[in-house]
Amino acid sequence: YINEKGQKDRILQNYAINWSPFPDGALQFNIAYNENYRTEDHMVERIFQPTIRYNLSKRSYVDLSYQLIRTRGDIQSIKSDLLSTSLKIFF
Repeated sequence: YINEKGQKDRILQNYAINWSPFPDGALQFNIAYNENYRTEDHMVERIFQPTIRYNLSKRSYVDLSYQLIRTRGDIQSIKSDLLSTSLKIFF
């Protein structure tokens, strides 16, 4: 909850959900939602990010992530969509 003099009150929210459909956790689904407020330029940033991770072994995995970023303020608004994947193999 943010209360600034001369500005409307703001309530920021953050959520995260993690789920693994298999007992060994080889496949993992994650969803995160975050809100941030920058006081210097009165911008509210909202980030929504679903992620899938598959553990190939105990030391290797592949990630697939999608990120929606929405920033809105008094002067401007910015929209960004990012898709990323990574493969980590440890020896």
